[in-house]
Amino acid sequence: MRVGLYAVDAGPRSVMQMLVRHECFEIVQSENLNINDFDAVVVGTSCSKKGKLLESRIRQYVIKSEIPLVIIEDYPGNYKLVSDGHPHLLIVEHQYCIKLQHEKLGDNCPSMIVVSNPRYDELRTKSSLDKESLKKKWQHDKEHQYLLWAGQPETDDGLKVLNVIMPVLKDMNVRLIFKAHPSDLGYKSGAYLSAAAYLGRLWKDVTRLDLKTCIDAYAPNAILTQYSSLAIEAGFYGISSGNVLFPDIGAKRIMADKGYTVPPWCLSGAGIVLQKKEDVREFLHRLMYDENTRRRINNKFNNWFGRKPTTEKIVSEISSFLNNKT
Repeated sequence: MRVGLYAVDAGPRSVMQMLVRHECFEIVQSENLNINDFDAVVVGTSCSKKGKLLESRIRQYVIKSEIPLVIIEDYPGNYKLVSDGHPHLLIVEHQYCIKLQHEKLGDNCPSMIVVSNPRYDELRTKSSLDKESLKKKWQHDKEHQYLLWAGQPETDDGLKVLNVIMPVLKDMNVRLIFKAHPSDLGYKSGAYLSAAAYLGRLWKDVTRLDLKTCIDAYAPNAILTQYSSLAIEAGFYGISSGNVLFPDIGAKRIMADKGYTVPPWCLSGAGIVLQKKEDVREFLHRLMYDENTRRRINNKFNNWFGRKPTTEKIVSEISSFLNNKT
């Protein structure tokens, strides 16, 4: 059995990188994909314009070739209907995602199964020791409190949110560790320089650092985002997350992107949500300093995302599906 793996954006590519470690699974490129070499193709769910276009073409090509098509959704709501690109199997990370797809697609829903996202497997297995070292840093360095900001590609949205929270951070004497999204074009053109000037010594740009290096260097108390998956990655280190989803900014954007206004794990308590601008101070205080809130978030996070690797299970499910097809 040979299974091709195709994805464009970083999130879905990380899923494929876990699967490719197993025999019979191999990464393929669209320009040299010989469909007759494979018994099935697994495709990701990229959300960039380029990613959606290329993956849609691959989906249609696979279906036209009458070869089984499996899709793995790497973030709830990323799966979209593609004409003539209907998968034989869609793998989602939670039962909530099945309900979401039924609400969005109705009779156009593919067959679905639930397996927790394998893109986080390395974090599931490696981050437990880091959690203990973080706790020690938090206990011994009360003076320097850091909040990590995980940006989205949309510069204007990010600036609007930062303009609301920065005065409160300044008043609280909290240092903002700023990490721009790789696709944020405004960052490269200097759009955040005024924000950096406003916070002064309380601003630190860590965009060029990976998450692990950033955590080791600064031990942030919490991570703040609109709905970046970086906040999920940070959760495996025991760093609690807050999602800023004002009705006219984040909530509107995530509804258009994913089909909901609050990330499903936040509905379960695995992160807290800021929806009203007048609640900023109370929200940030809870996120940064309330140990009961942080403990609750971490417990709910572990319940939602799990601590056991899931790559083996997803490989088994795909293999079983393909065997039943033949």
